[in-house]
Amino acid sequence: MLGLTCYLDDSGSDDGSEVVTCAGPLMTRLDFKHFSVRWAKMFQRNQFVGHQLEQPLHMSDFVGMGKHASLRPEFKRAIFREVAELINAHKLYSISIAISQTEYKSELSEEVRKDLIGPYGFAFFSLVLAHQTLSKKQSTGPAKTAYLVDRGFGHQFQLNQAHKLIVDFEVAFKMGRHTGSLAVDADDDWPPLQAADVIAWASRKMQLEGRLPEGFEPLGEILREDLERTHKTIPIPLFGIQMFSKPVNKWISKYGTMPMLRDIMVQTVDGLSYRLKP
Repeated sequence: MLGLTCYLDDSGSDDGSEVVTCAGPLMTRLDFKHFSVRWAKMFQRNQFVGHQLEQPLHMSDFVGMGKHASLRPEFKRAIFREVAELINAHKLYSISIAISQTEYKSELSEEVRKDLIGPYGFAFFSLVLAHQTLSKKQSTGPAKTAYLVDRGFGHQFQLNQAHKLIVDFEVAFKMGRHTGSLAVDADDDWPPLQAADVIAWASRKMQLEGRLPEGFEPLGEILREDLERTHKTIPIPLFGIQMFSKPVNKWISKYGTMPMLRDIMVQTVDGLSYRLKP
């Protein structure tokens, strides 16, 4: 009845960042419609000399050599204050999973990261498990949730496999059908995916630096856990990665072949679910 969708994007998976995040907001169908209308109006209001602010909003445009990077901090604050207010007003809650690429690479070979599951795929798998627990604590209850993920990830098959595995677990172990469909699309026509980009970027910056850069401070409001429409950031510690890496490496050592994701996750999902309780 609610038409729940979790909109997700990653930050840091393709730029050599120390931390990778998978994050985004959960919205009802009605909130999605209202949010999209207000999001479009925000771009009409925020026009600055020499900078035509147009959809889609990408955080990469505001840093480094991005087309809006030269905006003065006070202009960025004005934009991101409204961005934060809109996201908080329309999300049921938001969630982010953070994983150290250095630790992940230290535990798993390049072949495993490429052919089985890399840090972003593992973060996605962890996020779906964490969402199932978090939703039970919120007003949504254990409702079925669909997932829409930004198309930019280069190893989409990893997300497909992780999603299918969770759905199969729910059926096999009669856990209740909480996980809906998984779809992938570009964020150009999906304002909530642009919001997911914002959340993933801000969460990664907070994990890396403990603060947001000058001009981006209002985004901290999205990450607050003391609001009714809360946010949960869940860093995966080294031992959480090792719960997955140890059986993978043991399998490869014993059989000399790459395991199937199912072979490993059936051994670790219970422990990982326990560790991911928000």
